Amino acid sequence: MNADDQRLRLNPSLTIRSVGDVFGAWSSSTRSYVKINPTMLPLLERFIPGQTASEALASGLAPRGLTEESFLKTVGSLIEHGILVPESRSYTDPPDSDPGELPPIFVVGCPRSGTTLLQWLLDSHPRISCPPETKLVPTLRRLWEDREFRRAMVLRNEADQDLLRELRRFAEGVLSMPAQRAGKRRWADKCPDSVHHLDFVHELFAGDARFIVIVRHGFDVAASLDELVFPGLVGHIGERIDGYLERSGFRLEACCRFWLDEVVACRSFVRRHPHTSHVVKYEDLVGDPEKTLDGLFAFLGESWDPTLIEAAFRVPHGEGVGDLRIHSTQKIETDRVGRWRRWDPAVVATLAPIVAEGLLAFGYEAPLSKQTPK
Repeated sequence: MNADDQRLRLNPSLTIRSVGDVFGAWSSSTRSYVKINPTMLPLLERFIPGQTASEALASGLAPRGLTEESFLKTVGSLIEHGILVPESRSYTDPPDSDPGELPPIFVVGCPRSGTTLLQWLLDSHPRISCPPETKLVPTLRRLWEDREFRRAMVLRNEADQDLLRELRRFAEGVLSMPAQRAGKRRWADKCPDSVHHLDFVHELFAGDARFIVIVRHGFDVAASLDELVFPGLVGHIGERIDGYLERSGFRLEACCRFWLDEVVACRSFVRRHPHTSHVVKYEDLVGDPEKTLDGLFAFLGESWDPTLIEAAFRVPHGEGVGDLRIHSTQKIETDRVGRWRRWDPAVVATLAPIVAEGLLAFGYEAPLSKQTPK
């Protein structure tokens, strides 16, 4: 395979790891470890999906001192071993895989960002089960960090791997149950509350987990939270915002500050784990669902059919915590995008500095701090 004319991406079924002084790629599907020349680490860490080898070379990703000929030869070797793959190719796991062997999927994001819509779409895939929120991850982390629990278990150190393996086994057993009952081979867990527990999940699953991070414009999230929380439907989201409200006294400001902390945590994790994280913008998902889902399922190594989009609104997805409004819809709707543009310009100007960092981090255009009515 020619390394120079292929648009490439990192094989989503692989996890780049180092074991002692040996650097390589671990395949969760074949349970095999492929050694990689350590000098290629900068390339794999910063490789932009869709680049050719020549484009990667031109963008400065080649290790220092490596000739163009050697670089292309090395990239060709990475392609030969399936570490870099053609961008259009879909990699799926062996047909005899069971839910405990495939990379688990975690759907995270600030509440009111489209996590329930994404859950429905994933759950409609013939191979993936994604039930409503289980809140298992925050529960496990509280247990893992509980001082009395650790004392009772006579833990040897702060990162006792024996206990961590048992917690992983328990989590896999519980979270794979819906998939097994539905006859599916892969499970996903939707839990917006996991935003601040992502490093724990990454460690719990030894780097095998895949993270889908969904983001939405901070002002639209704030508008949605304002509708949900303050008329009386408080619940766990309201409890999380209470502290922000006490410090600001202005409801929309409290929601914006809450959103900022959530997306900053997401961005920090994505930057540190780019090969196991995939960002979905809510506006892209509702505006062009086929293109957005094509990229999403390619990241997961799953083939898919666009009929899944309509099917998501025809099949049941269980009862539990999530967006209740979606139950009254029959298709993906775009009318909730840009609702903040109807706000008073003075409100926009006041809140713009709060959300600017989060918006710019995910490619949104930051609103002006001073606006004049149109």
